[in-house]
Amino acid sequence: MAAPTPAGIRFRVPNKHPAEAAMKTTTLTLRPKPEPPRGFWSLPRELRDVIYELCLVELPRWEKRHNAFCPAAARDCNVLERPAWKRDYNGELDTCARRLGLGLLRVSRRVHGEAYGLFWSRNTFCWETCRTFTDEVGGRLRPECRERIRHVSIVTDSWEVCPDGTHPAAAAARDQYTAFWRVVKLCDDLRTLEVRPEYMAYHHDHVSALGTPEYCPRLASLRMTHLMALDVRPPRAPNAWYVWIQASKAVDPAALVDMTASREAVRAYRTNFAVHVHHALDTELVGYGGGRFATLGTRIRNEPVRPAFDPRAAGHLDETAGPLAAALRDGTVAALRVYGLPISRATRLRRARQRARVDEARRLAGRRTVGEERARAEVAERRADARASVEKGRAAGMAEQLAQRLERRRNAALREEQDDARSRAEMAWAKASEVRRAQEARAAQRKRSGRNDT
Repeated sequence: MAAPTPAGIRFRVPNKHPAEAAMKTTTLTLRPKPEPPRGFWSLPRELRDVIYELCLVELPRWEKRHNAFCPAAARDCNVLERPAWKRDYNGELDTCARRLGLGLLRVSRRVHGEAYGLFWSRNTFCWETCRTFTDEVGGRLRPECRERIRHVSIVTDSWEVCPDGTHPAAAAARDQYTAFWRVVKLCDDLRTLEVRPEYMAYHHDHVSALGTPEYCPRLASLRMTHLMALDVRPPRAPNAWYVWIQASKAVDPAALVDMTASREAVRAYRTNFAVHVHHALDTELVGYGGGRFATLGTRIRNEPVRPAFDPRAAGHLDETAGPLAAALRDGTVAALRVYGLPISRATRLRRARQRARVDEARRLAGRRTVGEERARAEVAERRADARASVEKGRAAGMAEQLAQRLERRRNAALREEQDDARSRAEMAWAKASEVRRAQEARAAQRKRSGRNDT
């Protein structure tokens, strides 16, 4: 019997019949029975999908909160907590708002093939501007991933140019919004879309085509939204206290049958809904009309201030509160979502206990606590900055010394060149003077010779 091979076990059976002696030897290959899958791959596909969902499907960026160890997390119930999606003063996004389970898609090709469809179809993808959406989805994302996106939300409190022709950058804004709608058209499986009304204005040809077989045929929800930042600080407060309020209104894509219906939807949002929402904020929420909210500055600093929005008043409003119901002047009720509210007492205790548990486990393991590591990192960063500044100053001093040395050499070379030029000029002048004196002497001699001849 021959030795086993990777393909299986082979037997060489000789032919014993004399008539078949000249024939070739028959080879029988017995392949081993495949081993059953082990570990993760032994689970049914349904359980693997549940694991993928737990790892990859997360809350939308606008609904994420800070974790207990985030430097931006509030430690007191009477201060405002900056939302996790709001960038800091350096323009950096907190790690609390970033996706943490994307490493699962890089485990293997098989895992990626099973999980990437669930990732793109079950998550709500959020962007701050239409330009980032166009660049990332239209320029970087592969078509097979782009076609699986179902939920898109674009919300920002930054000012954007309205493409109505009244601003010098209106033409560029129209081009950006046109490119945005072209990329939206490529998302064939899009189900929900949340955008600012500026994106729909002056692009009614694209908006009226939504829901058609050629333009996002599965679109079921279209919402216009805008985000307002309110500064609620007292007059003598050194820093700004911001809360962000989001107002949105649903639009039925089936009702946008033509460009006229699209224009009417945008006009109703701008001139009716947005105006009524701002009036409700000024009168009912902010408190200028004797509303149901007290002042935040009075609660924190115990000083009389102007009427301002107090998220701690009216039922202890905090980060656990849902959308606020604001009664509008047209008789409807708008659901306003408030971001940047103070944390609740339960959240403060939960975070404190979580930090205490982690710190205790680190101490038992002989490691530093998170606060100690952060402090050491800050000290190391400051020392590195100090060393960098010293090295920079030293390099600047060396560069200045080198520049001064080069300048001295240049000046010395220039003086030497000037001295050489002066010496050559003096030698030329002396030679010219000698020649002139010789000529004068010859002329005088000729003159004397002529006189003697006479």
